[in-house]
Amino acid sequence: MIFGKLDRKLKLFKQVFTTNEYGERDVTSKSSVTIYGNFNYKSGNTSFDADALINEQKIQCLIRYRTNIGVTPEYFISNGSINYSIKSITEIGRKDAMLLTLEKNDVIDLSTINTFFEYTINTNNTVDILSSSATQYGLPTRASGTYDFVVDWGDGTTNTIKTYNDANGLHTYSSGGTYTIKIKGVFSGIITSISDSFWNVGRTDTLKILDIKSYGPLIIQDSDAFNGCTNLTSSATDNLQFSLTDASNTFKDTNFNGVVNNWDVSNITTFKNFFNGSQFNQDCNNWNVSKATSFEGIFQTSPFNKTLSSWDVSSATRLGSMFASNTAFNQDISMWNISKVISVPGMFFEATAFDKSLAAWDVTSLTGNQALFFANGSGLSTTNYNSLLISWASQNVKTGVSINFGTSQYTAGSDAETARATLVSKGWTITDGGTA
Repeated sequence: MIFGKLDRKLKLFKQVFTTNEYGERDVTSKSSVTIYGNFNYKSGNTSFDADALINEQKIQCLIRYRTNIGVTPEYFISNGSINYSIKSITEIGRKDAMLLTLEKNDVIDLSTINTFFEYTINTNNTVDILSSSATQYGLPTRASGTYDFVVDWGDGTTNTIKTYNDANGLHTYSSGGTYTIKIKGVFSGIITSISDSFWNVGRTDTLKILDIKSYGPLIIQDSDAFNGCTNLTSSATDNLQFSLTDASNTFKDTNFNGVVNNWDVSNITTFKNFFNGSQFNQDCNNWNVSKATSFEGIFQTSPFNKTLSSWDVSSATRLGSMFASNTAFNQDISMWNISKVISVPGMFFEATAFDKSLAAWDVTSLTGNQALFFANGSGLSTTNYNSLLISWASQNVKTGVSINFGTSQYTAGSDAETARATLVSKGWTITDGGTA
């Protein structure tokens, strides 16, 4: 819990000098970086000072303060041209000090940093009796969130919000219509899904959110962030921040089709239904998904058809319905390491466009019922299905697997037919389109 805030600036100086024969410093130049700090603290005197080691690649800053303030820094550091981002925060064995290490970050241009979570709304888009009125809008805060921000409602009115259920989080306009909301400060935690939003703040304005113009300070810390915002789009070019492992349903059933390729999703383990039912079809090949175990339904019922060749899915265990009812996807994913995957039911159900080789997949962990792997008009060409059967039959697969290959047909009297029989002899139940 935040009991207060220390908002200070620290200017740290770097000297370039030579030492003469008498051991004296001859300073040839001096530069500085300024810490724009937002330190949360519990109590006590808030004064502090700092010693810093500064070079072109790293800043190490020993910050001392007079009481244990439970520091959670949220800031950026810059000397005007070089930007730094937090690498680590280390307690150094005493209650009144910490060592802050920051590394050079040339990616961010400070002039392009969006300090606002900015989005448009239409107050007239009410859902039902759970919504606020057609002249109102309620902020999508949640009980588990952390808040300390100023909201500009777009009608000349502002409020400071510090709790999820602050009465000022519901705003009444003089007339219904479209407005632009700007939020500056700490906004960690958002919930828009109808049931969860009503449970948290007693209302749901899911359909009122239109276009996200910038994410700014918004941090996603729970699943279902924008679930059900059917009118939601995003023209934002900055990066959405995540502080969670389960990102299920983040953009489920929305019109979202925003730029995402540089998002840091490296700590997310569950992408279940992340883009399910959305309009998403943008590049996300740069994502680090190496920790993810579940991709169930991530691109289900969406038009997504971009390469995923760089994805490391080696930690994945569940791929069920990943591309189900996606009639566009037809990318090469033969290089994926799915050796830990135990579940793929419905992965390509109604994925009528998909026809790529899956022969290289290691399916030795598949177990149990994998019904509707392909089905309802989906299936592989005879060439790709033949190679799949031959490869999978040669592996040390588990017994008792039941799997549906949809319309896929194999060549009669071929090695593929023999391979299919081998799988059946290992206890597999196979449903397919028969012989070609």
